[in-house]
Amino acid sequence: MKQLVANWVAASPGPCLVLIRLAMTVPVRLMHKFLQLASDDWEKKQQLRAAQGKDRDYRLSVAYDGADVDRAFESLGQLFQEPITQLPLSARSNAIKVLAFRLFARLAGALHLLLRMPRAAFPFRLFGMLTSANPASTAEQLLQTPCCLLDDFSKGFLEQHSTAEALCAAVSKLEALALLCETDVVSIESRHAAARRLLVSRQQTWSYSFTDIAAEHLCRQFHKSQDDMFGAMKKDQKGNLRKKQQRKHKRRAKPPSGKKKGRKAKPDTADAEHRTGGAQRAFFHERLQTASADEWRNRSALFKRANDEFHRLPASEKARYRELGEAATHAGRHGGRRFALGVSGSAPRSRRAGALVPVAKHEQDALALIRSAEQRASNAKRLELAKARAAAVELREVQSQQSLETYGIIDGTDVFAKGSTDEPELTVEPGGGRIQVGQWCPPIGQVCKAALQGDKDAWSGRRFRLASQLAENWQERTMLQMDAKLPPDFSDASTTTLCQKHYMCVCGRASQSSEPEDAWFCHQKMIRLLRPFLTVKRKPKQTTPAGDPEAAPAPQTAKLSVEARKPALRKLLDKSFLVACLHGASAPAPAAAGAPLNKWAAAALGAEDSPQEEVWFHISYCNLQTWMFSFLRLEKMYADPIEDSIGNKVIRLKVPEDLCVQSSIQTFADLKLNRSWSMSFYVIDSTAKPIEDNYVTPNTVDVRLVPESDIPELRVWLGSDAERDARRLENSRKRKRQQSSSAPASKKAGHANVRRVAEHAAESVHTVPVEAMPGIDDAWSGDEEPEKEDDPNDALHELASFIGVAHGPAEASVAAAEPPPKLNNESASSSSLQRPVAAGSELGTSAAKDKAKPKAEANVGKKKLVKEDSILVVHDGILYGSLRYNSRSKTIIAICETDGHGGHGSCRKERTTAPSSKALIQGKSGRPIGFLVHWLLSGKEYKNSGEHVHSFTVSLHERQKARKLFLELEGGRAFSEKAEKAPEPGEPDEPTVSV
Repeated sequence: MKQLVANWVAASPGPCLVLIRLAMTVPVRLMHKFLQLASDDWEKKQQLRAAQGKDRDYRLSVAYDGADVDRAFESLGQLFQEPITQLPLSARSNAIKVLAFRLFARLAGALHLLLRMPRAAFPFRLFGMLTSANPASTAEQLLQTPCCLLDDFSKGFLEQHSTAEALCAAVSKLEALALLCETDVVSIESRHAAARRLLVSRQQTWSYSFTDIAAEHLCRQFHKSQDDMFGAMKKDQKGNLRKKQQRKHKRRAKPPSGKKKGRKAKPDTADAEHRTGGAQRAFFHERLQTASADEWRNRSALFKRANDEFHRLPASEKARYRELGEAATHAGRHGGRRFALGVSGSAPRSRRAGALVPVAKHEQDALALIRSAEQRASNAKRLELAKARAAAVELREVQSQQSLETYGIIDGTDVFAKGSTDEPELTVEPGGGRIQVGQWCPPIGQVCKAALQGDKDAWSGRRFRLASQLAENWQERTMLQMDAKLPPDFSDASTTTLCQKHYMCVCGRASQSSEPEDAWFCHQKMIRLLRPFLTVKRKPKQTTPAGDPEAAPAPQTAKLSVEARKPALRKLLDKSFLVACLHGASAPAPAAAGAPLNKWAAAALGAEDSPQEEVWFHISYCNLQTWMFSFLRLEKMYADPIEDSIGNKVIRLKVPEDLCVQSSIQTFADLKLNRSWSMSFYVIDSTAKPIEDNYVTPNTVDVRLVPESDIPELRVWLGSDAERDARRLENSRKRKRQQSSSAPASKKAGHANVRRVAEHAAESVHTVPVEAMPGIDDAWSGDEEPEKEDDPNDALHELASFIGVAHGPAEASVAAAEPPPKLNNESASSSSLQRPVAAGSELGTSAAKDKAKPKAEANVGKKKLVKEDSILVVHDGILYGSLRYNSRSKTIIAICETDGHGGHGSCRKERTTAPSSKALIQGKSGRPIGFLVHWLLSGKEYKNSGEHVHSFTVSLHERQKARKLFLELEGGRAFSEKAEKAPEPGEPDEPTVSV
């Protein structure tokens, strides 16, 4: 830790701390506002306003109003435009400027996506009626809101009050709900100390039941309410404090041991006379009258600013304050107040409370009569109580004398001296004249002991079982239950629509047009194109050199951190270095796209386009779980690239004075989506070059284009009509594939296994239309998702071509008239699907053989229609495998020959050379030779075929190197030209993206 601190200090973190302080000032102030809004004092003040007949606020209405968040954005806008004068001269460089821009932009994006957008939607919007100046028009607007934007509560409430009059009459219900609801968890988070103390005390005993937790919560809530009710009472009075608290207060009042009390200043010293007035005290008195509550929280800074302002005053102003100070000095010397209490001149509340008010004569007489009547009534009541008390004392004395009265024996003899009998002996003396009476002592000790024991049992409640009855009653009334005891169908029935997720209507119901829907489709397409460049690669398997199990793992398979496995574009996005530019075509795109959708130009923009409209924005915040982006709008300062202070060509962008932060869908909704749009990415120049201004002002940044090897320019939108036609074509293809996969298969027994494979492949095809996608996070929930192997659509096409389902009747009849070829090891390894087997070969009886003979004769002439071209992949005299091309299925099959990966072609990969439009978007380029050859060469790095097939990753440089090696083989170039799709004009031999 000491070394880390030393390294941190050696890095000169002063400028960074200044920027962090500036950036954190805005959210800290906003947090203070939220904490104040969640406090009980704020609620009491609002209740007091309501009691005075004034308009009060509610937490939900304040959250919907968003005034605090708007002020935070205003402060952020000022931070962007104002120079940072606190930085030293050594820190006034481009690197510090870019750091400030990134901090402020990330904060603005997070505030917009996490606070401003949710609080502007439902159910917060419903509670805006409580503070609306025109409730009738607000009610009409709420009733006209599309149902796709309403949550379950708002939808039910508006259905219950379906008219404007009924909704205005239900304001009292909203007020009751607003009093109960909270916008945050401050009330829970503020009591963590009590929760931790309770957990520590219970962690070494039995687990708590829900009934005990509920009882504990009730007692704590009652104690809190008592504190809130009697918290205003004076705690320093000894009558309200316990002995322990009194001793604690006495110890606090005493001075610490070893320290002497400070000497009091004499009132007649010159220092005391100087404090009575003065020019500076007069200025302070006038200046501090206008200080806000936030300024008073930091008194030292407030007085320092006031002192600086006083010293900067001109001579005329100082002369005026000097006169005021002299007047205050004279007033203090004559026993008056130096300065007035306020502008209004009203006396303090204590003086008004103790002021004498003259009373009229008849009022004094009435008060005297009232006091005398109260005194007479009190005396009469006191006399009655005294008489009753005296009678009770006298009765108690009589009862005590008559109870268990004893009489002693006349002659004084002790009857119980012998102790032989329990009953007293009665004797008569001759001539005594009367009967002598003995003394009987009952066993009163045992009687008292039994009575006291019974009373003790009664006091503890055991006789009446009060504790058990209370526990049983409380357990019956406790509603808390464990999740394991809940019914199986118990779940939250609330549903979230796509419009609620994005806090705006994206289905077109609000505007009755397709523009919001197109904005959402553009957002979805951008996500699909960006996924391959932002996804973290899986961890490679750790392997050891062959023949040496105890050797260290190979360097290429060593354990890599998450940061090392991130793509270059992901690193730029995480650190807020990424700037994007949307280029719009000069004219709207035609209904039919110029280039076919199965070309690479559908995803990457070619050089033939000449965009004229540009929209620049900084990707300031991104949630990679929900794939929601926040964009900060930027403006281009110069039409052409300029040279910076060190001579590099850069594009300079600036932050507009009106700070504009939007989500990605809001940005796309503002575009003219009837034309095509492409997106290019730029990186912010963060080099430590000198800046042109005297101070660092983070409102401008210089950007450079991201290399094409990291991400090409993407065509994110082809135009509304072209995209609609593409979606319609894709949906029709999916329906055809569903119909072909669900069609009845051949009745031959040999096709049973193939039919099962076809059903399994059909189930794996994603048939959900784009319009019905619930959200991108359901399909891609995290960064550690493994790369998908083969496209299920390609596998289904290959299966359909193999069994003859997707072909016409003529081709199917020709295929059925030819027998299957004789399979050897080489031909059997050309496909992973099972070949059909003749049914007659499995019949054992002669009758069955005769029955199956015509079928066998019909299959005699069958042969393979397509001959697969193959080539061996040999490097440095080692055979790694082979590539085979099937012209009918348009696929290239790579078969691995690595030892330990299984025989008969069990370790294999297949890639199509004629990808569909969806496959192009997913990264299928139609030129997979570089990918497949490098897969064959890396076979020894994996233990078995499973890891080799499913855990394989490759970079662009490795694919380029593998393609170059393959083209140098004999027949490699001819195989590539025949099998692969021809490259587009300007496209490199090895595609930038190929999976």
